[in-house]
Amino acid sequence: MTPAPAPDRRPPRRRRSFSLLEILVAVIFLMAGFVFLFTVYRSSNQGTLDSYRETIAYCLATEGLEWVAGLGYENLVSLIQNPGTSFTQRFKPGEFVDLGDVQLDNGSLLPYPADFKLFKRMIRLTHDNTRKVVLVEVTVQPTDAFLRRESVILARLVGKEYD
Repeated sequence: MTPAPAPDRRPPRRRRSFSLLEILVAVIFLMAGFVFLFTVYRSSNQGTLDSYRETIAYCLATEGLEWVAGLGYENLVSLIQNPGTSFTQRFKPGEFVDLGDVQLDNGSLLPYPADFKLFKRMIRLTHDNTRKVVLVEVTVQPTDAFLRRESVILARLVGKEYD
């Protein structure tokens, strides 16, 4: 007769697996990482949109400034002294104008893209007769408070000696 095998004194082998607590901790860390990534993505996206809209505001201010300053000193003085002209009716110097389609001198319309219509523009003309200059100041503001900066202001002197 063969003797019975000796009982195994080692504890039974357990299969290695993750406990529920370990899984919960891993899920919490993953969720925290995803929340951080989403926050970074959202702020980056908002910064890009702000930069895009600020660029539009600068373009509109530059356009208005070049358009008006290009008229020359004599024409600007004439516009300031005779406020009933077609220029003052179209651009309304000294007050904000919503930017719809702009009517050109020949009567045709210059359509702006939809994003440009989110702004309003004011053109201000100040004549200094002693120095023979006209200060052209253009202010562009968003119609809603979506920009971090409230307005964009550009100015340029138009003098008699530069005509």
